[in-house]
Amino acid sequence: AEPPIRLPGSLVTADWLQRHLGQVNLLDATFVMPNSGRNPQAEYAAKHIPTAQFFSIEEIADDTTVLPHMVPSPEFFAAALVALGFDQTKPTVIYDDGSLLGACRCWWMLRVFGYDTIALLDGGLPAWESDFASTHLHASVKPGTFTPQPRPELVWSGADVLENLTNAKAVLVDARPAPRFKGEQAEPRPGLQRGHIPGSLNLPYSDLLDAQSKRLKPRAVLQILFAEAGVKADEPLVLTCGSGVSACVLAFALSLLGRRDSPVYDGSWAEWGSTEGCPVMLGPPQRPLHEAAGDDPDRN
Repeated sequence: AEPPIRLPGSLVTADWLQRHLGQVNLLDATFVMPNSGRNPQAEYAAKHIPTAQFFSIEEIADDTTVLPHMVPSPEFFAAALVALGFDQTKPTVIYDDGSLLGACRCWWMLRVFGYDTIALLDGGLPAWESDFASTHLHASVKPGTFTPQPRPELVWSGADVLENLTNAKAVLVDARPAPRFKGEQAEPRPGLQRGHIPGSLNLPYSDLLDAQSKRLKPRAVLQILFAEAGVKADEPLVLTCGSGVSACVLAFALSLLGRRDSPVYDGSWAEWGSTEGCPVMLGPPQRPLHEAAGDDPDRN
């Protein structure tokens, strides 16, 4: 067998992908927000990059909870990838409609289950279509291979976040738009409180994208954006958002900056904002109180 190809980095161009189409697992992980009126599965059926398989964020998910698209069991995840013809000996390229939402969530899920040889297609399907043809033909697959090696430290639960309010092991960064973070605007999912988890910072994921090209801004700019949001250089971070998807865009951006393993709070606001007894704050971000007072949390 020929040796697997090497990915040139965490992002690949359409040109690179076109030259290596048969040598990578290619996943279309397009995800849309509730009430968008769109159906990613139907969009994939209508057109996708040749050889791509559809990775459904909604279906490759824990079906035992009412919370949206939570991480499934290792067995469920592995079975889904085998059904997609995934070959764990090959590198993987993930793309979506250009929003980065689904692609980053899929990237994070693969990493949660111990698979790391991944790049995202820079610019997503629009970048591909500006140079190459898409197809409506679905590539047939033979069963693939995937042995999960779970990394539970990449996934935080509501209990972890609650405990963090007192032991302050990590600083939370919320990827939702500022009006939702501050509680000025209702959540897109019904029945949720407004506001944010106390002590969390706010860096809306859309701030990381170039308004015109929709691609991630240069690394130097990403670095500045995290700093301006109040993130300190070496502190541990946990990423959160509305339902655990846009938080993964922050996780991917951080990995480009050399912070590879920032956990995501999987339930995010869908869980926190609907759970009795979870404290909520309104207004702009404020760092954890014991820091503001200058206390060393380890001394007590």
